[in-house]
Amino acid sequence: MDDRRRDRGRGIPPKELRDRMKIELALKLYGEGIATFGEARRISGLS
Repeated sequence: MDDRRRDRGRGIPPKELRDRMKIELALKLYGEGIATFGEARRISGLS
């Protein structure tokens, strides 16, 4: 693994990074019309 990949997530705790990625995924799927609003909320873990 090169240094750039290893440094990319530095400073962000794994749980916070995972939560952010779930939110980003949900927004992308909703924006593309692939997921409904309710599905996006469920994917993101937000209530």
